[in-house]
Amino acid sequence: MTKTLLLLLILLLAGFLAFIPHIGYAYPLHVDEWMHLTYAKTISETGAISFPDPFTGEGIVGPTGNPARM
Repeated sequence: MTKTLLLLLILLLAGFLAFIPHIGYAYPLHVDEWMHLTYAKTISETGAISFPDPFTGEGIVGPTGNPARM
C-alpha cells in the first residue's frame, strides 16, 4: 500500500513538473507539439487520416504514407 501511494505521489509530481513550462503560456513549447497540432488541424480540415505533408506539401502523411512521420 505504501509503495503504491509513493509511486502515485512520484507520478503526480513528475506530471506537475512536466506541466510547469505550460503554466501561463498559451503556445506549444516543443517542435513535436507544433507538429501534432498541425496534423490535427489538417486532419480536421481534410476529413481524412491520410493527407499531403502540411509542412512540405510533398508525400503523404498517415497510414498509407511513411509511418515513421506519425
